[in-house]
Amino acid sequence: LAGPAGGPVTTTVDRVAGGPVTTTVDRVAGGPVTTTVDRVAGGPVTTTVDRVAGGPVTTTVDRVAGGPVTTTVDRVAGGPVTTTVDRVAGGPVTTTVDRVAGGPVTTTVDRVAGGPVTTTVDRVAGGPVTTTVDRVAGGPVTTTVDRVAGGPVTTTVDRVAGGPVTTTVDRVAGGPVTTTVDRVAGGPVTTAVDRVAGGPVTTAVDRVAGGPVTTAVDRVAGGPVTTAVDRVAGGPVTTAVDRVAVDRVAGGPVTTTVDRVAGGPVTTTVDRVAGGPVTTTVDRVAVDRVAGGPVTTTVDRVAGRPVTTTVDRVACRPVLPSPPPPRVHRAADSAVQRA
Repeated sequence: LAGPAGGPVTTTVDRVAGGPVTTTVDRVAGGPVTTTVDRVAGGPVTTTVDRVAGGPVTTTVDRVAGGPVTTTVDRVAGGPVTTTVDRVAGGPVTTTVDRVAGGPVTTTVDRVAGGPVTTTVDRVAGGPVTTTVDRVAGGPVTTTVDRVAGGPVTTTVDRVAGGPVTTTVDRVAGGPVTTTVDRVAGGPVTTAVDRVAGGPVTTAVDRVAGGPVTTAVDRVAGGPVTTAVDRVAGGPVTTAVDRVAVDRVAGGPVTTTVDRVAGGPVTTTVDRVAGGPVTTTVDRVAVDRVAGGPVTTTVDRVAGRPVTTTVDRVACRPVLPSPPPPRVHRAADSAVQRA
């Protein structure tokens, strides 16, 4: 018998399968088409040998999955490709075994996430790679489990931040490391939670400051330490709220600036006892080679004026400012004033 498909049609009632088995030789598909009504699967099972795909194509209507399941053996992909229409996920689920990636690749269209979710088991990366197109974040979200880093790496393209955000859980650093490319700051911002430092460390590349700015919350120092590379000052500027270095008597922050103009570091301390800032300058220009030592300026509330102390290498002792000369009252001056 010759049917519309252009070949013979054979129908068998099989007791094992529990239903009829129909085999069609189709000239269009290029091979036999077999349809089985299986009681276990709950629907018909169709198997096609397709010359174009290079292998058999199986379609199952499964009651559990709630939709058809198609499995293709494709020579181009290098393995089977399975597509499932799942009522729970709300969209098709495709699984590919790809020789290049070295593992299965699964793509899900999820109603909750609002976009496709792709999961790849990659031999090179050493773990699954998941890519999500999320409507809330406004871009793709990629999660990688990497053997080298020792934890998952997540990359988000966020419209609000204006660039990708990468979060790494690193076993060596002992905490997550987040890198943000922010349009406002003009460069990447990296935040690391480090077990050694005992707190978060943030590094920002800021176009305005002209260099990186690092802020560390250090448990040993007892407060934040900020280091900035500033183009204007010509060197690093460090500000530390340090309970150890600045003892309880001084009780204030210490700022150290390396200034190219002054030719050395400038340290400023806010001292609660003295009642004002104390500045120490190692200044090669202002302090000439003869004096060759630091200059300290203190703003003292008691004296009511700044006090400058110079350490002179020649004299080997500090040089204090001379007090103003005392006023001498003479009799001639009094006579002139009376006249």
